[in-house]
Amino acid sequence: MANINDYLDWRGDVPLSAAPFNPADNLLLSQFAYMSLPIGAPCALSAAARSLISSGVAQGNNLLLAKHLAASERFGAARICRAEERLDEALEMQFAALVMELSDGTACVIFRGTDSTLVGWKEDLNMSFSEEVPSQAEAVRFLNGIRSYTALPLRVMGHSKGGNLAVYSSALCRREVQDDIIAVYNNDGPGLGDAAMASEGYARIEARVQTFLPQSSVVGMLLNHPESYQVIHADGSLGIVQHDPYAWETCRNGFICEGGLRRGSLYTDRTIKDWIKDIPNEQRKEFIDALYTVLQATHAHTLSDLTASWARNSMAIIAGMGKLDPETRRHIHAVIGALLAACARNILREPGAEDGADAPQGE
Repeated sequence: MANINDYLDWRGDVPLSAAPFNPADNLLLSQFAYMSLPIGAPCALSAAARSLISSGVAQGNNLLLAKHLAASERFGAARICRAEERLDEALEMQFAALVMELSDGTACVIFRGTDSTLVGWKEDLNMSFSEEVPSQAEAVRFLNGIRSYTALPLRVMGHSKGGNLAVYSSALCRREVQDDIIAVYNNDGPGLGDAAMASEGYARIEARVQTFLPQSSVVGMLLNHPESYQVIHADGSLGIVQHDPYAWETCRNGFICEGGLRRGSLYTDRTIKDWIKDIPNEQRKEFIDALYTVLQATHAHTLSDLTASWARNSMAIIAGMGKLDPETRRHIHAVIGALLAACARNILREPGAEDGADAPQGE
């Protein structure tokens, strides 16, 4: 199955003047944003890619992507104007963004999705009870300051949480910035909270939002998605596997699209939404804070730290659970029980929901 690296292998020598920017270009640039770039003077994308290769930052599929970009006529001459990263455990914020000017006379504002840090995942979970998390506020600040870095028309994009930040910041930025946005790309990112979705800014930007979901999407179905979406054929049967941009199938002019989401994705979406609806905001917060406190007892900072010494960390997690007060433990059990009940209700509501058949695309 062809992915974004195959796409660059086919189209990397085709300039944007010959084949205009398309959704696959958006996804590969959103994936590039996961690789940490030096914060400093502007540079060519090709030079940044070579630096990522030589420093060993780019590994696996990312290494191949960096090699393609370093040699690409399509993007090699692109200019990175700005790169920012912030990780703040006290604020529970993980944020990164970059600005890139392309040869077609447009600029891309690219927000990074969730990285491997535990605080990054904690911030994602905080979206379930908070109308604005710190990285969303930071994304609005970053987009509002865009004219310090480029004067070109804007495309705003990101994968996973980065897609959410792209839509959120485009909806809540200043009107004069919003008027310069020609497209917003959300690649399997959560939707918006009620307040942002009801804002005048979102109403103005909605027609420019393009949302892409793999067939078995889980992350991208969270929260509110009033805009239409396109379903992309993806490798792997499990939704969490299909979240990986390298699992999305490409062709020479974009993505291979499907007629709708798989029924398992719709079942998971209904179950999570039912579960969240049954749990008050304060109880969600308490549950998430308690689990994060338990994970912090391992002294791990990333998912890799957590799994590298799993036997030792498992004991620390068990000990951390034992230190929670009885009321908090009861709340955790109640929340888990509510999830199991939501799973059972939705299985009974639609027999065969997990049979893997496709369901029609929704709006």
